[in-house]
Amino acid sequence: MLKKTLIAVSLGLLALGMGRPAAAQATFLSEYGLIEGARPAQSVAGNNQPKNALQAQDLGDAKTAWILGGFFATQDFPGGDVTQWGGGIGLVGLQNPRHPWQLSVSAYNVNLDAGPVDLDFFGYSVSGKYVINMPSSGKEPIFSVYGRFADLEDSGETVNFGLAVDQKVTPSLYLTGNIGWLHQGNGGDENDLFGGFGATLTSARMPKLSLSADYSFENDLVGDDAWTVSAIYAVNNNLAFRVGGGQDSLIFGNIYYKRGGK
Repeated sequence: MLKKTLIAVSLGLLALGMGRPAAAQATFLSEYGLIEGARPAQSVAGNNQPKNALQAQDLGDAKTAWILGGFFATQDFPGGDVTQWGGGIGLVGLQNPRHPWQLSVSAYNVNLDAGPVDLDFFGYSVSGKYVINMPSSGKEPIFSVYGRFADLEDSGETVNFGLAVDQKVTPSLYLTGNIGWLHQGNGGDENDLFGGFGATLTSARMPKLSLSADYSFENDLVGDDAWTVSAIYAVNNNLAFRVGGGQDSLIFGNIYYKRGGK
């Protein structure tokens, strides 16, 4: 009985950090911490849209891209600390340059340290993205649909799906917007709209580095407005790193290894 009570109290705190897509999904395969970009983690060859450092890795005429990744995130709250680490695998399909897609699966452990309570929870997530239209000119917006399902031990499932758009502003800057639906089932179903926006800065002189920032609006499930900033650095065409942070002392990081396929 005591353990169940501690878990119930702990998950109330945990939900503060895990409700946000960034914390719950470990920021896997996205340049943003809270929202989804409209494009996969590998760019279509020959497309002249501005790209973040992960998308800009050159895989030649590859029709697919396999991505292995490890990640961590830590966040401080008034009642305790939440730490997450895990890994995932992603597949990007580039066969149709107008409609690239991405699928990924990840598994992670979440540790809650709240004074006398120190608990670990196992979770997993499955996500996908499909680009509705990828214009080659760079002047038109890019639209995609995305979806994610996650399940965390003793906490229930989270479902997030919606529409993402990327819009080129300059050759080195593009904006991103999200509107979607967020569902959480943790002892009782909760639903609400999810929305946010972001910006990514790149440079033709430094294509291996990109900087991103995003902001998500308050809703009943995730609480207050939230923000993150992050940077991606591509060591070469196969290896890349990502580091970032946000409010509530959020710190997160990723390592990616990518290989092209036919």
